Amino acid sequence: MAMALRILLLVPLPGITATDPCVLHGEADRDPHLHFAHGGRADFRGEEGKLYSFLSAPGLAVNVKTENAVFRMNNNQLVVHGSFITEAHVVARSEGSKSAFVNASFWARELTSPGEDNWGWQAITGFCGRQPFKFGRRGSKNCFGLAIRMRYFSATFAKGGWTVDVRGNHVYDRVAGPMHRLDISFSAARGEARSLPHGIIGQSFSSSAPRQGRVDEYPAEGHFTTQAMAEGAIEGEASMYELPFAYAVDFAFSRFNVEWLAPILADSGTDAALEASATEAVGRATISHDRRLSEQPSPCAPPPPGADSDSAPDAKESCGDACSGHMLYCDQPRIIGFDSYVRALLPPYVSSTLHAQY
Repeated sequence: MAMALRILLLVPLPGITATDPCVLHGEADRDPHLHFAHGGRADFRGEEGKLYSFLSAPGLAVNVKTENAVFRMNNNQLVVHGSFITEAHVVARSEGSKSAFVNASFWARELTSPGEDNWGWQAITGFCGRQPFKFGRRGSKNCFGLAIRMRYFSATFAKGGWTVDVRGNHVYDRVAGPMHRLDISFSAARGEARSLPHGIIGQSFSSSAPRQGRVDEYPAEGHFTTQAMAEGAIEGEASMYELPFAYAVDFAFSRFNVEWLAPILADSGTDAALEASATEAVGRATISHDRRLSEQPSPCAPPPPGADSDSAPDAKESCGDACSGHMLYCDQPRIIGFDSYVRALLPPYVSSTLHAQY
């Protein structure tokens, strides 16, 4: 039963490599504007001082904080009351371990050097297990499979097939609020999208359709307050992605501990009735398209620009050959948010085991 449940949880998606046409990228930049892995965009104001999950994958989480800011645009003709990302927090678990963690943070407020260099001596802080570390400018750290490297105002966090780039920048034409901001980009490689990642940006790696969400329409002059919270582009509401502290990994659509769910169910002695109920939940999820963006055909990447039409793989080939053969079922639908259904179906003693162990 546990094996069957694991298969339902991890319906295969295309493999991702750095050089093949299936490479995917997502990004959050400026105040903040979201760009999704399969196309589409939205704006995300966030609430003052709150933390949100931007990426949740098995053994890896990226959380961000938003802070309100006031700045000018259009040659000082427009005053914007908006927000920026000012903190990025990464949580990684060692592969094969339930208790070996690394927590790392990038603090925009530490980019305090004078002039235009925009770097700090301890912009990165964290813990490798119980050992603290901090560095900046040209520092690096490897811990439990997470590689961190900083070059002046930019840092790269790499684990498995995921690469997260965080770039510090000034808040230009600032009136009030933070002096520095963070822009964040996400890249998935080697089939990481098969694990159905989630989070405000991460979920776009699991959905083949472009995600078009609410965007703020800036006027040419006057005063303007941003309001968009990526409505229409994300599953549920923004409040469902809020986190209580910087290194929290548990929220409505968390994927962080999903790889441990099947073994726990097996150990708990949960019988096939739960499996049947979970299967029914999958059916309900796949037909709730308007709310969950649940069922989409898997992406078959087009040939790279400039490729010869005779030599380029067609749609079917690109899912298997061009994506290094990781794609098993090119036309299978995917289930978004399925583990949330499974958690809801768990008996109380299994749910308490999840919370106790993680």
